[in-house]
Amino acid sequence: MASLQLRGKSYACVFCWHGKRKWITIGKVTEAEARTKGAQVEYLLMRLEQGVIELPRGSEIVDFVRHDGKPPGPRGELAVPSPAAPPLGGLRDLYQQTHASSLEERTLDGIRLHFKHLASSLGERFPIAELSLPDLQGYVERRSKARGHRGRTLSPATIKKEIIALRTAWNWAAKTGLVPGKFPNEGLRYPKHDEKPPFQTREQVERQLPGATEAERADLWDSFYPTLPEVEEILGIIPEGALHPWVHPMVCTAAHRGARRSELVRMRVTDVDLALGIVRIREKKRARGRRTTRDVPLSPILAGVLKDWLARHPGGPALLCHEGEVGRSR
Repeated sequence: MASLQLRGKSYACVFCWHGKRKWITIGKVTEAEARTKGAQVEYLLMRLEQGVIELPRGSEIVDFVRHDGKPPGPRGELAVPSPAAPPLGGLRDLYQQTHASSLEERTLDGIRLHFKHLASSLGERFPIAELSLPDLQGYVERRSKARGHRGRTLSPATIKKEIIALRTAWNWAAKTGLVPGKFPNEGLRYPKHDEKPPFQTREQVERQLPGATEAERADLWDSFYPTLPEVEEILGIIPEGALHPWVHPMVCTAAHRGARRSELVRMRVTDVDLALGIVRIREKKRARGRRTTRDVPLSPILAGVLKDWLARHPGGPALLCHEGEVGRSR
């Protein structure tokens, strides 16, 4: 809101910008002329707040309103306005296009899913430059009522991942000048959630099953870890019931060397060195921006399993793979 002040015989226009009092000198003009200038200042401030126009980069608000929204640059030329902040959908598209070649496809899939929920709740045309803490808190509250896993509402951890995806895109856009300031998540609150059960043996799990709900029973079995004799028993059963010959060497490698599923499917035939007794694991999450590997020793059991598998390997660079044609497969 702009107001006029008469200082002696000269008029001044006073206004508030980002919580600070500013003013410009209008000069010795008639009251009607002063009111006209005051109305123009108020209109410019309103357009700035609505995001219809933007303060040019490097310009002061006083110079901006004094020159009717067209402040001169360093040598008298008109200042070039900063690019308009994109809406939420535009920010999503720019961010994904920029990072498409530097992120793993699975990571990009997660970003697409997070922004799908963000756009569904906030809207594709949401003005991202006007994002505030109440907007984020409202999003968290709406998402916390959505249906989640095993008959529960959506996990706060899932909601937090969606907010982090938006924050990451915001921070990137801030460095390029597309959005102003810091991501407004300070003070954001998430609903409480139940801690997952700790890892426990079969006997511990079975003692807690009576009286537990279906979801609680599923959580308990998720926390189950087999003892060493049980691991060997499981590995002995797999060859008899596996539908494909690569299943047993894959599970055996995971059990004996602790490799992740994504690491297992990326392993190559050349990664197994039976002479040295090592296997190379192609990592994915240890370092950003580069692909890393680690060499781990083969246990005697795993060495025997992989040796047998390599003797009947169907061919190709992948260590764990199907035959050229798989019966009754899509």
